[in-house]
Amino acid sequence: MTTPTQLQVLKLIYGPWALAEVLENMVPTGEKVLVSGGLPGETGLGLEIPLKKKGPRRFRLESLDPDALQQKKTHRTQPKCSVAEACGGCHWQHLEPSQHGYWKTEILKETLLRLGSISNPSVRSCIEPQDEKDF
Repeated sequence: MTTPTQLQVLKLIYGPWALAEVLENMVPTGEKVLVSGGLPGETGLGLEIPLKKKGPRRFRLESLDPDALQQKKTHRTQPKCSVAEACGGCHWQHLEPSQHGYWKTEILKETLLRLGSISNPSVRSCIEPQDEKDF
């Protein structure tokens, strides 16, 4: 059984992942990892997911720091789908729908910068879901 690792979620990235930093006694170590189930601003414990190929370490967020949740609003919501966490098909069901457009826009800008070498890309804001059937 693996030992849980303290993580601080920094930002959402493409796919089901968020970029996080490993913490030791709540102090950042500088090591960046990928975590599923986390939202920017959250801290918590993650379990490492074994990798079959080379790449950054990956974690599944197992528990959130309740003090950090009270201090900062992270736009976390209860998934509407009862099997969302087990299924994994809808990556952002734990994120308030009002925040989906913002993060999609940010991820697109970063992708254009990183892969397309387009500095300061001009991107229109992504459309927000209008109601539950769009979510």
